[in-house]
Amino acid sequence: MRAAEMIDDAENALRMLEDCEDEDDFRVLWIACVTILRSIGHVLGKVDHKDEHLAAAIDTWWKALKANKTEVIFHEFIEKERNFSIKEYKFNYGEYSGRNLVFEDDNGKATFLPEAGIPEGVYIPMIDGPYAGEDCRDVIKLAIEWWKQQLQKIEERAFF
Repeated sequence: MRAAEMIDDAENALRMLEDCEDEDDFRVLWIACVTILRSIGHVLGKVDHKDEHLAAAIDTWWKALKANKTEVIFHEFIEKERNFSIKEYKFNYGEYSGRNLVFEDDNGKATFLPEAGIPEGVYIPMIDGPYAGEDCRDVIKLAIEWWKQQLQKIEERAFF
């Protein structure tokens, strides 16, 4: 499946995001991650669907996904974050004050990171939605794992 090939790119973008120490680079890598995560579904529906063995399984899967809004990782993260990033150029991680990243520590105290960059290992939480408070990179990991499981289900339905 071509969609499965994209998982490697999502994991590579996540690795770069985890190592990133520059705010501007972080934003670009975030856009790359959420765009790749959403594009997996597009490739699944447009490219992999052409395979006669996969088509029926993909159709069944898509119908179930669209009807099942409890798949929070897809509807409330993969789809919404891509839309925020690409269509509105808004980001649901950390906060910005000027060019300084702002986040709260365990005691609720705001910390302003210097323009020099993002220190290694800094916690960058999601601001809003069902994953609010989770480190944004951890949510990307969840989304990658979710896609792996979904693609496996589709393949099992198509070939077994």
